[in-house]
Amino acid sequence: MDARTDADGSPDAGRAGTPHHRPTHRRGHVRTAGLSAALLLAGCAAQSGPLDRPEPEGPRPDLTLTAELSQTDTAVGWSWTLRNDDDAPVLVFVGPDPARMSADEPPPTWVLAAKGDTVELAQRLIAPPSDVDFASAYGVAARVLAPGEELTGAAEVRLPLTTTLPWGADIDSSRAVAASPSEVYLCVGVGTTESFGELPTVADQGIETTDGDAPYAMHSEWYVAQQHQFCTEPEPLG
Repeated sequence: MDARTDADGSPDAGRAGTPHHRPTHRRGHVRTAGLSAALLLAGCAAQSGPLDRPEPEGPRPDLTLTAELSQTDTAVGWSWTLRNDDDAPVLVFVGPDPARMSADEPPPTWVLAAKGDTVELAQRLIAPPSDVDFASAYGVAARVLAPGEELTGAAEVRLPLTTTLPWGADIDSSRAVAASPSEVYLCVGVGTTESFGELPTVADQGIETTDGDAPYAMHSEWYVAQQHQFCTEPEPLG
């Protein structure tokens, strides 16, 4: 099929996916400066945590994510399993970028800032900066997970944590990780056929690779808006 995309990266018109520009109330009174400072510090600490994850309009698929964290002096990561307990297949956005990687390379793990000093390790679609145009799309050769089946994966990165994004870290400073992150969590991206329909394949993009029949999903605003995320709780680093 001829894969076409809108300016927001949806597969409706135009060739593959170049993104385009686009009080807390408290009863009583605070009586001391010391208490005021303590409340202020508590408020700052409360700002740490995972990124917000707005759900798409469609129903959330019935999946189970189990993950085991491992840490060494040089690396941190998860071994994970995703089980499809739903009655329909789903797309899992874990795979190489077929335009830039070979099919036998391990899926990349993106490293980006969450809230405060929390960091997300991501194997999912990420919306590109709204003010940057790319010469060609960044995408994923997605995996199809049938009902009752399991998919295993690993998301490991080296320490110290450094920002890692599909298009590089230097043009997306808003996602730069904290200098001394305190906690980390994992998110895996999933899409339903109800939301995405029949995606174009890697071969439809004119990309010659051994996984040419794999569905091709793009790092774009439209795709990300249809994506469900399955995530772990944050875990302390160190």
